[in-house]
Amino acid sequence: MNDTQTILKKNYNIIWKNFSNRNEYKSLIEDRKTTRKVYYNLISRVFQSFAEPIVLELGSGTGIDINNIYESNRNIRPFASDILLRSVSIGCQISKSLSNHINFFVGDTLILPIRDDQFDVVFSQGLIEHFKNPLAVIKEQARVLRKDGYLIINVPQKYTGYTLMKRKKINCNHWDLGWESEFSYNDLISLGNRAGLSKVSVYGYQYWKSWKEPAFVIKDLFDKFYRRIPLERINLLANFRKGYNALIRKIERKWGHYFLQNIVVVFKK
Repeated sequence: MNDTQTILKKNYNIIWKNFSNRNEYKSLIEDRKTTRKVYYNLISRVFQSFAEPIVLELGSGTGIDINNIYESNRNIRPFASDILLRSVSIGCQISKSLSNHINFFVGDTLILPIRDDQFDVVFSQGLIEHFKNPLAVIKEQARVLRKDGYLIINVPQKYTGYTLMKRKKINCNHWDLGWESEFSYNDLISLGNRAGLSKVSVYGYQYWKSWKEPAFVIKDLFDKFYRRIPLERINLLANFRKGYNALIRKIERKWGHYFLQNIVVVFKK
């Protein structure tokens, strides 16, 4: 295990210890359903390619994502893995409280205790940015995928105000997780190609709600203006707002992976 992984394990042990003491599972579960709705819907659409997909989440942390996804996709056979016993234990507790049957296990994503070609879908959220050599992580994930299986990678998008804020904190040693990276669309496509995978689709989602985030500022300015003036009473302006919101959604769907906080790429083996 390298120094980065050792530090990451230490920091996450502290985070999960505090989390388990707070016992705030319910509020976080509901929050994820809202903030990661686009991500969950994307994964659910991938499942439609299989009658009973065998699914693995890597770096599962508390297991909230795999539990939320399973509740909307009861036809899947879900597995989840994390490098920490503490986080896997929390995942098991949450799964039990929701009456879900998730197969959790402890494992290092660089050396998974799994034979080749076992899963139809492998996904992760906020995982590969913690590795100095993300290609090795992706290759290992591709190894355990069956032919025609899907790998879904969700990471921080590079060109955002959030990235600038994070970089500044990392340089000052004020970031909770020590070191991490971020990726552009081209970065991820290059990594996938080098791992022998082909891109199926790409999506961006979620704004960093700060006025240090240019994309959010552009969107928020109009919303603030609208809230201060009762435009609903003026049909022309109300219709303009509807058109504006429709345009923003279209831009987010088509180009969001270039400016939104998170980028998700679906690869096929």
